[in-house]
Amino acid sequence: FIGPPDDDEDDLEMDLLHNVDFDDEEEDDEEAFNFLRDDIESDEVESSDWNRRSASARALYDDPVRKAEILKKRQATRMKNAKVQKAAAAAAAKRANPKSPAARKISEAHKFYHSDRENWVAQRLESGAEMRRRIYDEEYKRELQQKRAESARRVYARRRANAAKAAKEPKPKNEDETSA
Repeated sequence: FIGPPDDDEDDLEMDLLHNVDFDDEEEDDEEAFNFLRDDIESDEVESSDWNRRSASARALYDDPVRKAEILKKRQATRMKNAKVQKAAAAAAAKRANPKSPAARKISEAHKFYHSDRENWVAQRLESGAEMRRRIYDEEYKRELQQKRAESARRVYARRRANAAKAAKEPKPKNEDETSA
C-alpha cells in the first residue's frame, strides 16, 4: 500500500537535497564526457563497425579494379546527367523564343502570368465581362432577346415575301407534262 509519506521520509529527502555538493557533479559530468570522447576516438572502435554496408563498400573501394569500375560508372552518370541538363536548357530556350506567332503569343501570355499575376487577373476579368453579362445581367438578356426577335422577324418576313413572289409567278411546264 502506497500512502502519504511519513514526516521521517520527508526529513530524510530534505537532508539529502541539502547535502548535495553541486561542484562535484560538474566534475563528474566532465569526467564522464571525457570517458565517452576517449572511447569514441580510440582505435579499438572503428567507425565502420556499427554499419555493415559502409564496411563492405569501403572494402570494395579498396580493390583497385572495383574502384576503377565505380569511378567509370560515376563518370557515365555525370555525362548522362549533363546531357539531360543540356537538353532541358535547350527546351527552356526554345520555349522562351518560339518561332510560330501562335506559340509566341502563348509564351508571352505565360510570361505575363508569371511576372504580374495581379494585372493578369484583371485582364482576364475584363475579357470575360461580356460573358458574365450574358449570364447574370437581366437587362442585357432582354436586349439580346429583342435583337434576336428582330432578326427572326426579318428572316420570317423575307421568307414570306419569297413565298408570295413564288406563288404569283406561273410555274414553268415540264416537257414531260406537255407531251403526255
